Order: sequence, then C-alpha cells, then structure tokens
Amino acid sequence: MKKIIRIPRIIKINWVKELSISVVFNNGESRIIDFKKVLKKVGVNDDSPAHILYNQDNFAEVVLEENTLSWHNVIQYITLRNGEKMRVPFEIGADVLYNLSLPEPSIF
Repeated sequence: MKKIIRIPRIIKINWVKELSISVVFNNGESRIIDFKKVLKKVGVNDDSPAHILYNQDNFAEVVLEENTLSWHNVIQYITLRNGEKMRVPFEIGADVLYNLSLPEPSIF
C-alpha cells in the first residue's frame, strides 16, 4: 500500500505581530513563525533585498499566495534560461516554515 506524503501548505494567516506570524497549515495545526530567527537562518543579511523585512511595516505586507507566505515589496529577480530577468516575490517554502515554526498554544 502506498504511503501518502502530505507536504505542509499554509492555508490561512491568523495574525501578524511584530516579526511573527501565526498561520494554519493544511494538517489543521496553528503554528507561530518567528521571522527574526527564520530570516537569520535562511541567510538574510544587510546586503539582501529581503533585509527590508526586519522593518515591521514592510514585514506586515505579507500575503498568502500559492500556499506559502509572499512579500511583493521585496525587490528581487531571477534569471530565466533565455537570460531574461523576471521579478519574483520573496518566499520561503511552506515546508521550511513548518519546520522552523512552533505550535501555537491553545487559548482553551
């Protein structure tokens, strides 16, 4: 019998506070992601376009897109095979965010 592998996906943003976000994953879990730690872990430094996310106003522009968190206010580009540059939002895979998050304590 085949084992079904469920890849973590974000289905809802509960709240954004300072540099933390509470989200609901497709397994029903509400988890808190501390982006002070995440940005450091993924190598966002002073030279990175994503460094603007350390500012709470820029960070708060997060949107849920394609089942992960996206910031369109971060200016970054990828180069396509044909050499053309394409602007893309800053994103970190939902599977990575799941592993770097903590369960949100229940209020009940």
